[in-house]
Amino acid sequence: MRTAGKKNWFSKLDSWEKGSPKRANNTTHYKDELDNDGLGKKKPRVPGHVRAAINYNLLRKINGDRFSPEIMDGQKVIVCKLRTNPSGFTSVAFPVDDKVPEWFKDLPFDDHAMEDAVVDKKIDNLFGVMDWDIADFTDTRSTFNTLFTR
Repeated sequence: MRTAGKKNWFSKLDSWEKGSPKRANNTTHYKDELDNDGLGKKKPRVPGHVRAAINYNLLRKINGDRFSPEIMDGQKVIVCKLRTNPSGFTSVAFPVDDKVPEWFKDLPFDDHAMEDAVVDKKIDNLFGVMDWDIADFTDTRSTFNTLFTR
């Protein structure tokens, strides 16, 4: 498969398949800190992927999902970016080894942001080593398809 074909293949994936793999370390610690927010302490800083795991656990409860397992400390997850939504969540994760719940598939995923994070940043890393800043001069979404073809 040509590289351009891989870009097209990636853009056709279901939204939740475009997320970034991470490990949700210390979710319990950060959840406790968030729960204790308002006890005179300043708001805790929570890593984005950990916050995404906490968001999943909260949405699981909101949706009455007793069948999907809760994300636990150190578990591998896929982090997906979200469009603006009433909950104010910017991202949500789901466990790697479990079936994706139906309620999860209905979330307002930000496909463009996930494609940028997974594909365009990799291209930038590749060309950045050579001091090429193609992002300033091209639209990687359209140029990528022709960049590596014959």
